[in-house]
Amino acid sequence: MDNDQSVDTYKVRSKHSLDTWARVYLHGLIAFVLIFAIAYLVTLLLPVFDFTGNRLLSIVVTVFAILVGPPMVGSVILFGVFPLLGKKEALRGLLRWDDRLLNEISDAKEKAQIVMINWPSEEVRTMGVLTSSFLSPEGATQLAAVYVPTTPQTKLGYIRVVKLDQVEFTDWTLKQWQLYQFTFGSVCPDRIREVDDLH
Repeated sequence: MDNDQSVDTYKVRSKHSLDTWARVYLHGLIAFVLIFAIAYLVTLLLPVFDFTGNRLLSIVVTVFAILVGPPMVGSVILFGVFPLLGKKEALRGLLRWDDRLLNEISDAKEKAQIVMINWPSEEVRTMGVLTSSFLSPEGATQLAAVYVPTTPQTKLGYIRVVKLDQVEFTDWTLKQWQLYQFTFGSVCPDRIREVDDLH
């Protein structure tokens, strides 16, 4: 009994350590990308603010402009320009593009179905996102398009077209799947459960 409790405690601690490592790595990576982006923008904009004659002061002014400029301009557009233009009926639909975009992204995340397919061979199973289903050219077979990304760069990958009845539907969420990809499979739920095909 004590051995079983020790094993369970070890599993919990191991999972907690992996979760902590993944969060630390993710936040560090985001910070690195932000620092790199700011440094790159500084090199581009530094000549514009070089009128001060002081190199350090020019860098400070440039960084301040990068951090403060976009929110200020965005606030003017969002709370100043849009309300004025929104008074015209013809422009209201055009001005709501950002709301529509955010809603589309939110809906896509909620509807994302994580699946498994046999690829690149019958003996190997690969996880991906079901993006669509459609009939074959002869109209007799239901096909499915599954996006299989590379790891950890999920923006690159392959679209595999397989028979829909060969697709295994899972109960994973998009966040769980993305974390699984980003951590090279080290962080994942204890079990993958199949769900009924609702499509």
